[in-house]
Amino acid sequence: TLFDHIGLAVGEYAGREKIPFVKLAAGTNAHVWEQGNPYSFRTGHTNYLQAKALATEAAKLPIKKWATVAPNYEYGQSMVASFREFLSELRPDVEWVGEYWPEALNLEAGPIVQALLRDKPEGIFVMVFGPDVVELHREGEKRNLFNNKAIFAPTIGYPEELRTLGANIPINWVTSAYPYETLEHSGSKQFLTAFRKKFQKDPSFGALHGYIGLKFLATAIQQAGSTNADAISNALKGITIDSPVGPLTMRAIDNHPNIGVWIGETAVENDRAYVKNIVFNSAEDLLPSDETILNLKSNTSRQE
Repeated sequence: TLFDHIGLAVGEYAGREKIPFVKLAAGTNAHVWEQGNPYSFRTGHTNYLQAKALATEAAKLPIKKWATVAPNYEYGQSMVASFREFLSELRPDVEWVGEYWPEALNLEAGPIVQALLRDKPEGIFVMVFGPDVVELHREGEKRNLFNNKAIFAPTIGYPEELRTLGANIPINWVTSAYPYETLEHSGSKQFLTAFRKKFQKDPSFGALHGYIGLKFLATAIQQAGSTNADAISNALKGITIDSPVGPLTMRAIDNHPNIGVWIGETAVENDRAYVKNIVFNSAEDLLPSDETILNLKSNTSRQE
């Protein structure tokens, strides 16, 4: 599932019907924590990890006034909440001067840009993606919205976004990345070679997680020696695979892999968009304590 509110509904169904559900890519924390169950898994980092990595970078900047623009559904709401929580914790002096919640993939840029100009933020957290970020950037450039501001846009650095925007990508926006061309892990090189041979193009962030998800599932079935739902779910917990980003373990405590986050800045060279100054943040440095996770899960259980 792509949209998090749909993923949560499928996860709830999977838990009720006892069917293994491996959700691909990143997303809401609730999928594996607050609303997690023994049958719901994911292949990517939660918003918690990504937001923490981005907030750590944002906290280093000598600015105080921030605004947010995010799609009005679970993914955007969860990401903004996590980013605000971490940045406010790291920088208690931060002031949140505006927040905007356009409908996903249906952003009307004019009114939002006008409102942001009135708010006068020094930093903007941009969670919109696809055509929405194109519209926001185009309208913002017309009115000089982004001049002398720090812009943090978590998804714009993924390969599919880079290829879509090309030379038109906003420059020096802080973002997440999947640096498949520079990863030294042997599994990354093998995956890249095989993907290019099969599809005559480079992999996307979605392709990476599709591969990781299927490999987790196939390895669990092989280890379980069965296609029984309970056997597969039990086998997935604690299982380790060799992935294109290195060895990954599906943590038994929360059905979440120990996958890290790459953070960098958007750039263009020879009309090709890429992410520069990439820094890797390990999952071990970003994940909450086991005690925190157990508290989140137990609080949900008590409410039920």
